[in-house]
Amino acid sequence: VFPLFLMLHAYVILSLHLFNNHPSLEVGTSHRIPFTSVRLRTPWWYYLCLSILDVGPNYLALLSLKHTSLTSATLLGSLTVPSTMLVSYFLLAKVYKTQHYLGVLLCMTGGMMTIWADLVHANDEAVFSSHPRSYYGDVLAVLAALLYGVGDAAGEFWTKHVDRKEYLGMIGIFGCMFTLILFPLLERDAVYELFVDSASFLPT
Repeated sequence: VFPLFLMLHAYVILSLHLFNNHPSLEVGTSHRIPFTSVRLRTPWWYYLCLSILDVGPNYLALLSLKHTSLTSATLLGSLTVPSTMLVSYFLLAKVYKTQHYLGVLLCMTGGMMTIWADLVHANDEAVFSSHPRSYYGDVLAVLAALLYGVGDAAGEFWTKHVDRKEYLGMIGIFGCMFTLILFPLLERDAVYELFVDSASFLPT
């Protein structure tokens, strides 16, 4: 109902990585977060782009659950594996073996069969009543998986070659910024209803 609002809390926790007096942030750092004394190994605008590759697929994956079944979204989410492998091959020069390609084949087969099944049953009354636009949710899940692949490969590079805590902290800071700006625009009514209705707010 309000995925951006939920994601905000996760990014707040991630951002704490940047403010725990991590020693590596004090040595060999030549960049700073604007208007702060926090020093970085990498220019802040790199993390701005990387955070888009984190916020975007997270939002699409959660949004897909509104339009398709949990099973379909999970199966299609497995397409993250071939996406990550493909990007890692070009970005990190990874080398893969036969069993890796077999895994990719299984992921892609499962994903294609899921979309095909949803298209076949698009006019089925029982399926239509619960997920009237399941194919739309499938497309969102596939887009999320492809973007996850790019983001995961970039994240692996940063955590191995730059700084793990700096990466997590900066993703958290910019993730907070994006979700804090977007959730009032896209989910204002849903969040408002949560806080004004004590019957749903207290259990939540």
